[in-house]
Amino acid sequence: MRLLVFFSILLTSCAYMVSAQLPSDAQLDSMIVAHRTTRVTITGDPGVQVNIQQQRHAFPFGTAISRKAFNGDMAASDVEKYLDTLETYFNAGVVENAMKWKNIEPEKDQYSFTNADKIADWCAEKNIELRGHTVFWGRLENNWGVPAWQETVGDAELRTRIREHARVVIQRYKDQFLEWDLLNEPVHWKWYENQLGQGIHGDMFRWAHAEHPEAKLYVNDFDIVNGSSDYVDYVNLIKGWLADGVPVHGIGAQGHFFRTADASDVWNALEALKELELPIKITEFDAGGRELRQAKQLEAVYRTAFAHPSIVGITAWGFWDGRHWRDGGGWWASDWQPKQASQRYKNLVFGEWWTDTTITLDSEGNGVVHCFQGKYDITVNGTVHKEEFPMGTTDAQLSFASTEVSPQLLHPGRGAIPRKADRVFTTNGRACRNRTLQYLPAHITLDPDGQKRVHDLR
Repeated sequence: MRLLVFFSILLTSCAYMVSAQLPSDAQLDSMIVAHRTTRVTITGDPGVQVNIQQQRHAFPFGTAISRKAFNGDMAASDVEKYLDTLETYFNAGVVENAMKWKNIEPEKDQYSFTNADKIADWCAEKNIELRGHTVFWGRLENNWGVPAWQETVGDAELRTRIREHARVVIQRYKDQFLEWDLLNEPVHWKWYENQLGQGIHGDMFRWAHAEHPEAKLYVNDFDIVNGSSDYVDYVNLIKGWLADGVPVHGIGAQGHFFRTADASDVWNALEALKELELPIKITEFDAGGRELRQAKQLEAVYRTAFAHPSIVGITAWGFWDGRHWRDGGGWWASDWQPKQASQRYKNLVFGEWWTDTTITLDSEGNGVVHCFQGKYDITVNGTVHKEEFPMGTTDAQLSFASTEVSPQLLHPGRGAIPRKADRVFTTNGRACRNRTLQYLPAHITLDPDGQKRVHDLR
């Protein structure tokens, strides 16, 4: 009987792990177009050339940011190169170590935010979207996550201090951080839970949410997209929280690959996590090995994740071998020579997934182009127009005609918008400044006559 029960459980688990079929390369590319580009319809004078140059991605391609670049522990020449590389190739970041509890309160009641403040201020100046990492981490080993002084306090005091820590940290960066890795690695490290009971993790989210209701609070863990079965426990953990009303708003899957990164494993885990109906981010990607192997693994993970509709960001856990947590994990060597992984990354993010083109409007003054979502300079007759297609924008209509354009073409039922470049955007619930928006799910667009059309994006 026990053997039958065990066999039944094993079959159920195995079936669960192989349930999602990886799309073909062609299907992945089609999904990228469907989920990451905006179909832009342009009207204007017949024969006019329209130059479309992307300036910035809307999708967050991020990196962990080392405090060493801000605290004097890095050579000045390396600091300059580090920050220039960061600003050039990444539009998002996460604080690598400077905000972990052991680093901002190493001794009881002695807070130090200097390094975290410097990183936050620099990112704000450079318009780099920054995530907070991490408010709570129950890893006692080497006191990586749990400050040593917490081992000596009683349970009642520990609970009070957890709540106070949420207040102090969240309030301090309320105007700078709209997203946090609130709890790190709860599937694997449970010191706070062991001390205070299972409910403490949910309370962490509730207390942080009360301090800043607009902030998006993520849970973050490892061995989720690399072929391990741990993602099953992760799904069940989050599912239980959601059933209990815990305000968890997003899912972080770290992506540290020590074996070969298998796109099938990545897709399978993402499909399982998708059922929770929360946004997902690859939060800590890295891969080692020889250069070519590392570059291939980068492309496998990035292409698979970028194609998945639930993914809302990809973050590398560092980019330079001179400041990386694992040997050879960076995309630039210690002497700043680019490795194959850096070129593969640039080929994808600033090549294949980047829009820089010129179209000529047809005899009726119409043109259509798919633009990767982001910020653009669009040049018509020598005039540069600043345009933006936010994430989730499926369709946009722009008019650069020298004569008045049909109101119905631009916005059925509302009339023309008196601007140099009239606009109508169809977006998946995301507002943007100075635009007339129609909020529709990603699989619904509008025909020129205003009728909704449903598309199968899969």
